[in-house]
Amino acid sequence: GVAGSVAIAIIDQDALAAVYGTVALTGGDLALIASSKLSSTVKALPAKSGGVTGDSVGVGVSFALNLITDDVRTLIDDGTSVTGARNVSLSSDAKTVAATEARMGAKGDVAVTPAIAITLSNITTTARVGTGADPLEASGSVSLTASQDASADSKAGADATSAGDAAVGFGLGLTIANHGATVTLARDLAAGGDVTLRAASRSVANASGSASAAGAPAEKAEDRQADAEGRVGVDKLVAGQRDHADRTSKDHGGAG
Repeated sequence: GVAGSVAIAIIDQDALAAVYGTVALTGGDLALIASSKLSSTVKALPAKSGGVTGDSVGVGVSFALNLITDDVRTLIDDGTSVTGARNVSLSSDAKTVAATEARMGAKGDVAVTPAIAITLSNITTTARVGTGADPLEASGSVSLTASQDASADSKAGADATSAGDAAVGFGLGLTIANHGATVTLARDLAAGGDVTLRAASRSVANASGSASAAGAPAEKAEDRQADAEGRVGVDKLVAGQRDHADRTSKDHGGAG
Protein backbone atom coordinates (compact mmCIF):
# COMPACT_ATOMS: atom_id res chain seq x y z
CA GLY A 1 0.00 0.00 0.00
CA VAL A 2 1.19 3.48 -0.86
CA ALA A 3 -0.35 6.75 0.33
CA GLY A 4 0.74 10.37 0.50
CA SER A 5 -0.62 13.62 1.85
CA VAL A 6 0.65 17.07 0.83
CA ALA A 7 -0.46 20.47 2.13
CA ILE A 8 1.10 23.78 1.04
CA ALA A 9 0.26 27.39 1.84
CA ILE A 10 2.14 30.35 0.34
CA ILE A 11 1.08 33.77 1.61
CA ASP A 12 2.62 37.10 0.60
CA GLN A 13 0.99 40.05 2.37
CA ASP A 14 1.94 43.72 2.34
CA ALA A 15 0.48 46.56 4.40
CA LEU A 16 1.79 50.04 3.55
CA ALA A 17 0.92 53.59 4.63
CA ALA A 18 3.21 56.07 2.90
CA VAL A 19 3.68 59.68 1.82
CA TYR A 20 5.55 60.23 -1.44
CA GLY A 21 4.68 63.87 -2.19
CA THR A 22 4.90 67.24 -0.46
CA VAL A 23 2.68 67.71 2.62
CA ALA A 24 1.91 71.27 3.73
CA LEU A 25 -0.37 71.49 6.76
CA THR A 26 -1.62 74.46 8.77
CA GLY A 27 -1.61 73.00 12.26
CA GLY A 28 -3.18 69.62 11.58
CA ASP A 29 -1.84 66.17 12.45
CA LEU A 30 -0.12 63.73 10.11
CA ALA A 31 -0.79 60.11 11.08
CA LEU A 32 0.32 57.05 9.10
CA ILE A 33 -0.96 53.69 10.36
CA ALA A 34 -0.30 50.23 8.89
CA SER A 35 -1.39 47.03 10.61
CA SER A 36 -1.61 43.34 9.80
CA LYS A 37 -3.09 40.29 11.51
CA LEU A 38 -2.27 37.01 9.80
CA SER A 39 -2.77 33.37 10.77
CA SER A 40 -1.87 30.33 8.65
CA THR A 41 -2.36 26.68 9.61
CA VAL A 42 -1.18 23.85 7.34
CA LYS A 43 -1.74 20.14 8.07
CA ALA A 44 -0.84 17.04 6.09
CA LEU A 45 -2.36 14.01 7.83
CA PRO A 46 -3.33 10.42 6.99
CA ALA A 47 -6.89 9.86 5.82
CA LYS A 48 -7.41 7.27 8.54
CA SER A 49 -5.85 6.66 11.92
CA GLY A 50 -2.63 4.69 11.68
CA GLY A 51 -1.84 5.63 8.10
CA VAL A 52 -1.37 3.16 5.24
CA THR A 53 -1.32 -0.64 5.51
CA GLY A 54 0.15 -3.06 2.97
CA ASP A 55 0.42 -6.87 2.94
CA SER A 56 4.04 -6.77 1.82
CA VAL A 57 5.03 -3.10 1.58
CA GLY A 58 3.55 -0.07 3.30
CA VAL A 59 4.77 3.38 2.28
CA GLY A 60 3.24 6.54 3.71
CA VAL A 61 4.54 10.03 2.97
CA SER A 62 3.39 13.30 4.52
CA PHE A 63 4.67 16.76 3.55
CA ALA A 64 3.46 20.13 4.85
CA LEU A 65 4.89 23.53 3.84
CA ASN A 66 3.91 26.89 5.31
CA LEU A 67 5.56 29.89 3.64
CA ILE A 68 4.60 33.33 4.98
CA THR A 69 5.90 36.76 4.01
CA ASP A 70 4.34 39.74 5.78
CA ASP A 71 5.69 43.27 5.32
CA VAL A 72 4.09 46.03 7.38
CA ARG A 73 5.48 49.52 6.71
CA THR A 74 4.82 53.18 7.38
CA LEU A 75 6.94 55.59 5.39
CA ILE A 76 7.67 59.22 4.67
CA ASP A 77 9.71 58.75 1.54
CA ASP A 78 13.14 60.16 0.71
CA GLY A 79 12.92 63.78 -0.43
CA THR A 80 9.31 64.22 0.76
CA SER A 81 8.69 67.58 2.47
CA VAL A 82 6.38 67.83 5.50
CA THR A 83 5.68 71.31 6.93
CA GLY A 84 3.09 72.96 9.16
CA ALA A 85 2.14 69.79 11.04
CA ARG A 86 1.22 69.71 14.70
CA ASN A 87 1.76 66.04 15.65
CA VAL A 88 3.39 63.51 13.33
CA SER A 89 3.02 59.78 13.99
CA LEU A 90 4.00 56.65 12.10
CA SER A 91 2.73 53.36 13.52
CA SER A 92 3.34 49.85 12.12
CA ASP A 93 1.91 46.78 13.87
CA ALA A 94 2.07 43.11 12.84
CA LYS A 95 0.66 40.00 14.49
CA THR A 96 1.31 36.65 12.76
CA VAL A 97 0.85 32.99 13.65
CA ALA A 98 2.11 30.11 11.49
CA ALA A 99 1.49 26.46 12.46
CA THR A 100 2.52 23.46 10.37
CA GLU A 101 1.94 19.76 11.07
CA ALA A 102 2.79 16.57 9.16
CA ARG A 103 1.88 13.13 10.48
CA MET A 104 1.88 9.69 8.86
CA GLY A 105 2.03 5.97 9.67
CA ALA A 106 2.73 2.79 7.68
CA LYS A 107 2.38 -0.96 8.31
CA GLY A 108 3.65 -3.91 6.29
CA ASP A 109 6.43 -6.48 6.01
CA VAL A 110 8.47 -3.50 4.86
CA ALA A 111 7.17 -0.20 6.30
CA VAL A 112 8.57 3.19 5.33
CA THR A 113 7.06 6.49 6.44
CA PRO A 114 8.68 9.93 6.24
CA ALA A 115 6.83 12.96 7.65
CA ILE A 116 8.16 16.46 6.94
CA ALA A 117 6.83 19.80 8.22
CA ILE A 118 8.51 23.06 7.18
CA THR A 119 7.65 26.62 8.20
CA LEU A 120 9.37 29.65 6.66
CA SER A 121 8.23 32.87 8.32
CA ASN A 122 9.51 36.22 7.01
CA ILE A 123 7.96 39.07 8.99
CA THR A 124 9.25 42.65 8.60
CA THR A 125 7.80 45.63 10.46
CA THR A 126 9.19 49.15 9.87
CA ALA A 127 8.46 52.82 10.50
CA ARG A 128 10.74 55.11 8.54
CA VAL A 129 11.25 58.81 7.81
CA GLY A 130 13.51 58.94 4.77
CA THR A 131 16.28 61.30 3.87
CA GLY A 132 15.61 64.89 2.81
CA ALA A 133 17.24 68.28 2.38
CA ASP A 134 14.53 69.92 4.47
CA PRO A 135 13.92 68.90 8.10
CA LEU A 136 10.70 67.25 9.21
CA GLU A 137 8.78 70.02 10.99
CA ALA A 138 6.17 69.57 13.74
CA SER A 139 4.96 72.05 16.35
CA GLY A 140 3.90 69.16 18.60
CA SER A 141 5.19 65.62 19.11
CA VAL A 142 6.76 63.16 16.70
CA SER A 143 6.33 59.41 17.21
CA LEU A 144 7.67 56.47 15.20
CA THR A 145 6.59 53.00 16.37
CA ALA A 146 7.11 49.51 14.98
CA SER A 147 5.61 46.61 16.92
CA GLN A 148 5.69 42.94 16.02
CA ASP A 149 4.39 39.69 17.57
CA ALA A 150 5.27 36.64 15.45
CA SER A 151 5.24 32.91 16.09
CA ALA A 152 6.10 29.90 13.93
CA ASP A 153 5.74 26.23 14.82
CA SER A 154 6.49 22.98 12.95
CA LYS A 155 5.58 19.46 14.10
CA ALA A 156 6.30 16.16 12.34
CA GLY A 157 5.48 12.63 13.48
CA ALA A 158 6.12 9.28 11.74
CA ASP A 159 5.18 5.77 12.92
CA ALA A 160 6.40 2.69 11.03
CA THR A 161 5.41 -0.85 12.02
CA SER A 162 6.85 -3.91 10.30
CA ALA A 163 5.55 -7.45 10.62
CA GLY A 164 8.63 -8.81 8.89
CA ASP A 165 11.72 -7.36 7.30
CA ALA A 166 12.16 -3.65 7.99
CA ALA A 167 10.57 -0.56 9.51
CA VAL A 168 11.80 2.96 8.81
CA GLY A 169 10.23 6.05 10.36
CA PHE A 170 11.54 9.58 9.72
CA GLY A 171 10.12 12.77 11.20
CA LEU A 172 11.51 16.23 10.38
CA GLY A 173 10.20 19.50 11.76
CA LEU A 174 11.99 22.60 10.44
CA THR A 175 11.25 26.23 11.30
CA ILE A 176 13.09 29.20 9.79
CA ALA A 177 12.01 32.52 11.29
CA ASN A 178 13.21 35.87 9.99
CA HIS A 179 11.48 38.38 12.26
CA GLY A 180 12.37 41.99 12.96
CA ALA A 181 11.03 45.46 13.77
CA THR A 182 12.93 48.66 12.97
CA VAL A 183 12.38 52.40 13.33
CA THR A 184 14.45 54.88 11.30
CA LEU A 185 14.74 58.67 11.31
CA ALA A 186 17.01 59.56 8.40
CA ARG A 187 16.71 63.38 8.26
CA ASP A 188 16.83 66.43 10.49
CA LEU A 189 13.85 67.03 12.75
CA ALA A 190 12.38 70.21 14.23
CA ALA A 191 9.71 69.43 16.84
CA GLY A 192 8.03 71.51 19.54
CA GLY A 193 7.12 68.48 21.69
CA ASP A 194 8.30 64.99 22.57
CA VAL A 195 10.09 62.79 20.06
CA THR A 196 9.59 59.02 20.48
CA LEU A 197 11.19 56.22 18.49
CA ARG A 198 10.11 52.73 19.57
CA ALA A 199 10.75 49.30 18.04
CA ALA A 200 9.50 46.13 19.74
CA SER A 201 9.59 42.55 18.49
CA ARG A 202 8.43 39.32 20.08
CA SER A 203 9.45 36.22 18.14
CA VAL A 204 8.65 32.60 19.02
CA ALA A 205 9.91 29.71 16.89
CA ASN A 206 9.46 26.01 17.64
CA ALA A 207 10.22 22.81 15.75
CA SER A 208 9.77 19.16 16.75
CA GLY A 209 10.17 15.88 14.94
CA SER A 210 9.39 12.41 16.25
CA ALA A 211 9.56 8.95 14.73
CA SER A 212 9.08 5.37 15.84
CA ALA A 213 9.77 2.01 14.23
CA ALA A 214 8.52 -1.36 15.49
CA GLY A 215 9.68 -4.73 14.19
CA ALA A 216 8.91 -8.24 15.28
CA PRO A 217 5.34 -9.14 16.29
CA ALA A 218 4.38 -9.40 19.92
CA GLU A 219 5.07 -12.58 21.87
CA LYS A 220 2.34 -15.20 21.55
CA ALA A 221 0.94 -17.45 24.29
CA GLU A 222 2.71 -20.55 22.93
CA ASP A 223 6.02 -18.69 23.10
CA ARG A 224 5.66 -18.60 26.86
CA GLN A 225 5.26 -22.40 27.10
CA ALA A 226 8.57 -24.11 27.87
CA ASP A 227 9.96 -26.71 25.48
CA ALA A 228 11.55 -30.01 26.49
CA GLU A 229 14.70 -28.18 27.55
CA GLY A 230 12.81 -25.58 29.60
CA ARG A 231 13.40 -22.74 27.15
CA VAL A 232 10.80 -20.00 26.53
CA GLY A 233 10.46 -16.84 24.44
CA VAL A 234 13.41 -15.83 22.29
CA ASP A 235 15.57 -18.70 23.57
CA LYS A 236 12.92 -21.17 22.51
CA LEU A 237 12.59 -19.53 19.09
CA VAL A 238 16.35 -19.49 18.47
CA ALA A 239 16.74 -23.09 19.55
CA GLY A 240 13.88 -24.13 17.27
CA GLN A 241 15.51 -22.41 14.30
CA ARG A 242 18.86 -24.02 15.09
CA ASP A 243 17.32 -27.48 15.39
CA HIS A 244 15.55 -26.99 12.07
CA ALA A 245 18.84 -25.97 10.43
CA ASP A 246 20.58 -29.06 11.88
CA ARG A 247 17.89 -31.38 10.54
CA THR A 248 17.99 -29.77 7.12
CA SER A 249 21.77 -30.11 7.03
CA LYS A 250 21.68 -33.81 7.98
CA ASP A 251 18.92 -34.52 5.44
CA HIS A 252 21.29 -33.27 2.77
CA GLY A 253 24.33 -35.20 3.96
CA GLY A 254 25.79 -32.57 6.25
CA ALA A 255 27.21 -33.00 9.72
CA GLY A 256 24.46 -30.92 11.31
